[in-house]
Amino acid sequence: MERERMESTILPRLALLLEHAERTIPPEQKQLRTDMEQWACRLRSAFYDIEDILDLADYNRLENKVN
Repeated sequence: MERERMESTILPRLALLLEHAERTIPPEQKQLRTDMEQWACRLRSAFYDIEDILDLADYNRLENKVN
């Protein structure tokens, strides 16, 4: 399913990207770090929304299969 693909490929890559960004942004660039954290928070929220949509699609598919 798409959720498994997201969890096994896309999310780990994004986690690595964020880790790299956190290591390379100097502490004196606080605004950039803050912006990056806000972006990561919005991205995480978007993935949760996507997961909810995929769950609903799975539910509807199974419901249609039963009926």
